[in-house]
Amino acid sequence: MAYLYDPSGQNLDSICAASYSDTLSRLADQISAPQTLELALPPPDGRMLVVDIIRADGTAIECTDGNGFVYAPPANGLPARLSFVDPCSRRADDKKIDVKLICAR
Repeated sequence: MAYLYDPSGQNLDSICAASYSDTLSRLADQISAPQTLELALPPPDGRMLVVDIIRADGTAIECTDGNGFVYAPPANGLPARLSFVDPCSRRADDKKIDVKLICAR
């Protein structure tokens, strides 16, 4: 059941552990980081977006539609938005998010 929620298993902990502090802190970071980013201007096509997330340790992760985020065009009065998913799920300590519009890859 736990692997359905978190296939990576990074948030699993042993019931024999003396403390769940680190595990609970990681979970709190995931919950507190916004996983949706609203876009002021929608792109012509969500596949034209590339998002670089700079993690706390300086590592850059490149995210694309279907591989790190899901693009939703404007609808029902809501702006266009990106919903981040693994491996690009946002963390509370991320340093930067850079959204780029590309023409060709």
